[in-house]
Amino acid sequence: MSRERRGPDGDPSREPGSVGYCRPPVDRQFRKGAPTPNPYGRRGKPRVQAADAARAPDFLDGYVTITVDGKPKRVTRDEAIDHVLFVKAAGGDVAATRRLDERRTDRRRRAEAEQRAVAISARASFDPTEDEQVITRALDRRTGRTVTSLADATGTGSEPEEGQSAPDPELLSPGAGDA
Repeated sequence: MSRERRGPDGDPSREPGSVGYCRPPVDRQFRKGAPTPNPYGRRGKPRVQAADAARAPDFLDGYVTITVDGKPKRVTRDEAIDHVLFVKAAGGDVAATRRLDERRTDRRRRAEAEQRAVAISARASFDPTEDEQVITRALDRRTGRTVTSLADATGTGSEPEEGQSAPDPELLSPGAGDA
């Protein structure tokens, strides 16, 4: 009698090299160290976040070569779109004229917003004299008298002049008089 070759659990279908349910052919099995056929896994490819998209180079900033007056010219894709729209608008295409005007208006708005942002960041620089003026005006309103400098208001500078009393510390403290 011949003995059948059996797997570790005694089942003849589980012998090494057999093909069946949950036992693909050896040449189709995954190899150790080989790249996975499902690189992103069950969750799928990660989405690009808004912050990452803002840092990514814009598609319209890439360069293309177009022909202008019979000569090749290298321009950005954005400029190439404007050129095509201009040619169509010059030919009488009303939709192209409208789209060209929209692009020009959008470009102006973006430039103005950028200028405002630059102006705001320039104003945001620290200026101690401006801060001192703001504090002095606030103290003037709070004490009901004119304070010539911050040192006069806090009493850290010179003594009060003749006939002028030192400011009341309760008036200078935050939240005083807000009952």
